[in-house]
Formats: sequence, structure tokens, C-alpha cells
Amino acid sequence: MAVAVKGGRAVAYVCDGRRVEAWLTGTVASGKLTLRSKAGDTLVGTVGGNGVSGTVVVRGRSLAFTIDTADPPAGLYRSQGNSAVIGWIVLADGSQVGVENDGTPGPAPRLDPAALSATTGGVAVTAQSIAGDETF
Repeated sequence: MAVAVKGGRAVAYVCDGRRVEAWLTGTVASGKLTLRSKAGDTLVGTVGGNGVSGTVVVRGRSLAFTIDTADPPAGLYRSQGNSAVIGWIVLADGSQVGVENDGTPGPAPRLDPAALSATTGGVAVTAQSIAGDETF
């Protein structure tokens, strides 16, 4: 799971790296996060000096979480093309997890965070770093 916060907005991405994923967007007010996905998944939490903590509900399953702040290239990335959306979480140690969803979700291809690119099915895709003020 990753959360990006910018100003009064936030974006979260939850995935298992295989099939389950959710993109949630919403607001931050007085350090409190309130996010929702188009499918009805929810996240409530608190933004603090060292990260974010709270509870996320995805596909009816509730999970408590705590995420530490990380410096780039760690972060949240997304590519959206005509036929697929790909989400990546890049961790501080450089490891990655993500899902490519072209109607049948599966593991995301490896992302090059420096070039903001990946290759899937022999086709190059461009990713964007998610700052937190995007809407999907």
C-alpha cells in the first residue's frame, strides 16, 4: 500500500501484486485522510510527521496499516493507456509491487522509476509519479 498526499488531496493504491487492487482518492483536512474508490473501497487515516496510519477496506476486508514516509524514487506510480491501467508501489529498498489491469488483473511489469517507463507485452508504456492531487 502507498499513499501520496499533496495539499488537501490524497491518492492511495492498495494491491497484492497479483490480482487485487484499488485506487482511492479523497481529501486531507487537519491531518485526517478520507478516501474512496469508484468501487466503494474506503480509507480513513491520519497523516503525521513520519507517515500515515489508519484503516483501509478493500473488497469488504478491513486492514489496519502504518506507512513510513519514503524519499523518491520510492513512491506511487501509474500508467493508464487505452487498454490497461498499471499501478506500482516502489519501496525504499527498490523492490516493487503492482498490478496491471487490462480487464484481467495480473502482476505489473518491472518499472524503471528513473525513466518512468516499463514494457508490457512488448510495448513500452510511460508512467507518472503520483503526487497526491490527481483524480481518477
